[in-house]
Amino acid sequence: MERMTLRTHERACVRCVAVLAATVTLFAAAGCSGRYRSGVYESRYTRYAIDEPAGSWSRIRRTGVNVAFGHPSGAGIYVDDSCRRYDDAPLHVLANHLFFGFTQVEVESTEDMEIDGRAAYRRVVRGRMDGVPVRVAATVMKKDDCVYDFVYVAAPGAFESGLAEYERVVRSFRVDR
Repeated sequence: MERMTLRTHERACVRCVAVLAATVTLFAAAGCSGRYRSGVYESRYTRYAIDEPAGSWSRIRRTGVNVAFGHPSGAGIYVDDSCRRYDDAPLHVLANHLFFGFTQVEVESTEDMEIDGRAAYRRVVRGRMDGVPVRVAATVMKKDDCVYDFVYVAAPGAFESGLAEYERVVRSFRVDR
């Protein structure tokens, strides 16, 4: 088995975030027509606020997602919506599209939770994206005519170190309209 250097793994994880974003784009083609400024994302269909991750995280621009943050370790967090373009399916079914393109997926945990007064669902998995091992936390919630996706992807060894910032972003989420 090939031994990956940290830098190679960082590049691979950044590529994983881009592939995840492209996957979401297939299902939310109209989701990125808005603007993000100072912790607030606004589009024609929704407006929401989040706390940005602290520390070494920085805003990155990724086609196909509303808001994305990158970490020097190669980890990524993104938040996206699909408004007026989804089936009224259970949350655990809506979460499935966030894992298209993964192989060797092992579900580590699932959790029903609440975000902004609404039911939400989180799934944490281990898997491979483009042959690269990753761990992913994906959370889905519905509010009004929108489905909101929150995704955190990192190398397995770096996953725990960024999980608290991901959870902080998710907990801070508030829909204004």
